[in-house]
Amino acid sequence: MTSNELLKLCGELLESKNEGVRKEAALLIGGLVVLMNARDLVVESQVMPVLQEHLTDSSLEVREAVAWALCRLSGSRDGVDRLVETVTVGVMVKAFIQYSKSEDTLFLMLLLEAFINLSEYDDGIEGMLETGLTKSLIALLENCNEDLAKRTLHVLMQIGMNHQGKQEGVAENAIASMENFLANEKSLETRRIAAALVMSLTINNNGKVKAVATQQGKHPKILKLLYKCLLTSEEGLRVNSKQAIHNISDLPAGFEYSVSILSKNLEILDEVFSYKAIKPLLRLLPKLNTYKEPPKLDSNKLGHHQRYLKAIHFLTSKYPEAITEAIDTVNVAQKLGPFLSDESGVGKETASTLKAICQKDTHNGEVLLAFIEKYGDEGIKRTMVKYSDLMAVISK
Repeated sequence: MTSNELLKLCGELLESKNEGVRKEAALLIGGLVVLMNARDLVVESQVMPVLQEHLTDSSLEVREAVAWALCRLSGSRDGVDRLVETVTVGVMVKAFIQYSKSEDTLFLMLLLEAFINLSEYDDGIEGMLETGLTKSLIALLENCNEDLAKRTLHVLMQIGMNHQGKQEGVAENAIASMENFLANEKSLETRRIAAALVMSLTINNNGKVKAVATQQGKHPKILKLLYKCLLTSEEGLRVNSKQAIHNISDLPAGFEYSVSILSKNLEILDEVFSYKAIKPLLRLLPKLNTYKEPPKLDSNKLGHHQRYLKAIHFLTSKYPEAITEAIDTVNVAQKLGPFLSDESGVGKETASTLKAICQKDTHNGEVLLAFIEKYGDEGIKRTMVKYSDLMAVISK
């Protein structure tokens, strides 16, 4: 019996009223399609329409056997071609959506494995778009075990590499859904795939906007989780997280949020942004005209401001380019001036930073002198005695 005849026979047996026969027929097809000549014959043998029909068989065991056969077929490029050519991808998607809220874990797992294989190719992804699959996958993530979640995330990640797939993922709030899968208690592999999905979706401009959506006065949770991923030693997770942060930082708000969070760890801040972090760090400091009683510091925000000042000092000490970036900020000396006071807790770092700036830019030296003269009665002038080297630079 030829492979074509055997496949035809299996197709006929799939129509049997006996579910055991249907199951064995599907399993035999799955065994045959690992052979190239059998994959070439699945269209000619007309077995594909029968497999499609029994993806929703009344018997769970038959459905699982059919899903296994299609999963095996999807494991090669020419097998994917057959699934695309016979419009089987759409049928698989419909079956997945139909049973996605069931407890048919193995059936769903097999279809997800097939989707992973299919989504390695553009034409495989195309059959999944505008079908409701993305919405169904995200809904599944709300209540499934981690093995199922990993495969679901993998499918979403690969669909998200497609332009339209990104749009669908963003529209269905996939980025917010990743918060649960970037958490420390998840496996490194799960976190790596979740970070890769966020990385992919934040290439899309609407994805960047959704990533920085936050409750007023709070940092976006997704950025805080990506930062924690950078604290691990898993290279793939770190690479994905770093690129996701870069993507989000294309938005000014995203850049400031990212720098604020990463300033907790100067090595990571340097690794991700280097001297480019200077301008957003300076923007995070208050302008003098926003002080209630200038130059009295706001004690409620001082902890954050101290962190930013230490980061600015670290970067300007390491990179000449960082000093240039600082000078490019209007009247930077006036913004830093209030932190020369003893109450700031970062007077030494501020003085060192201002010295480096004023050595390269006389205008900021003049601005700082004017600031000291105006607010000398507030204690800044007395504090400046400790920073004679800075005074020597600006008094020339």
